[in-house]
Amino acid sequence: MRWVIAFVFAIFFSLATFADDQQPNKQRPINSSAKVAYSVTCDDSNAQEKLEQAIAARLKAANLSIVEDPATGLPVAQLLVYAKKDGDNKINKNGWSLAVAYVSNQKSYFVVGKVLSDKNIKLKEEIKSLFIHMLDEQGFLKTMNVVHMDELNDQYIADFANMIVDKFIQRLESYLDPAT
Repeated sequence: MRWVIAFVFAIFFSLATFADDQQPNKQRPINSSAKVAYSVTCDDSNAQEKLEQAIAARLKAANLSIVEDPATGLPVAQLLVYAKKDGDNKINKNGWSLAVAYVSNQKSYFVVGKVLSDKNIKLKEEIKSLFIHMLDEQGFLKTMNVVHMDELNDQYIADFANMIVDKFIQRLESYLDPAT
């Protein structure tokens, strides 16, 4: 009997968690001063432009501070998208594969900020140089997902942008949490 109760509880908890995760455009409190960046790479310039516009609109709707040049703006997190049309697919030549990478550099900024700002810590110039070069990096890959679409129409693009930006915001909250 206990097994049945535990099973029912597990099903209920899973459904409640899944339902909460599926609510699009859910506004979450987030540090809007956190700088973020995004990038879309695609062979098709029209598809790239549509994806960039959809992602930018969704990030702006979330009130995030978007950095135009990650090399100089030092974003704490980046959303990177690579899109490729499945032209050699025998079943669906209109299909698209999209890889999504979530990157964070928050830990590097935290460490460098603490170490370089502490006047009591005496570091060799080589070590300081290594810390500064850490900031030049894109960040650490946190998660990578791949999505396939039957075609790249406006509705699929909007749904895709909503999904990846919602996940990006969830991850951004964890990147900014000092406990993680």
